[in-house]
Amino acid sequence: MCLPEGLLLPNFVSFVEPVTIVPAQLLTTTYLMLPKPDRRQLVWPIAVAALVVLASSRSTVAGPRIEGLDKVTHFAFYGLLATLVCRLGRGWRSAVWSLLVVSVFGVTDEWHQSFVPGRLAEVADWVADTLGALVAVTLYAGWAAYRQLLETPCRFTPTQPKVD
Repeated sequence: MCLPEGLLLPNFVSFVEPVTIVPAQLLTTTYLMLPKPDRRQLVWPIAVAALVVLASSRSTVAGPRIEGLDKVTHFAFYGLLATLVCRLGRGWRSAVWSLLVVSVFGVTDEWHQSFVPGRLAEVADWVADTLGALVAVTLYAGWAAYRQLLETPCRFTPTQPKVD
């Protein structure tokens, strides 16, 4: 069902102010206007994927033994990987493809871990991988301010100490 542009609906959270519905095209306009990525941007997703494969090839991974921390790590790393893959394209189609690619990579990584002595393949790890990727690509493709924050290069200007 398509809603007319500028339709006012009640805000069910506060019951005070109406909420204006903004067409989806306006939310992704700046995303579609991004320049095409450079081939050098392939380096980062490949490097993160290689790091994941390298870490999952080891029988033990160094780190604190905190219950559930591995799921947070899966969520974060696969979110980063999905963002890096999503940056290679433009629009929601790119976001969906990056989610699918990263989720399948998560399945293959868990399958790979099943052959490593001392490691297990867990469905919960794959779920954390996919949820991390889903959250990351949704934020990247749907929230212009977040995307702009990630795409703005860091500018570091060293300051000279004052000489008295």
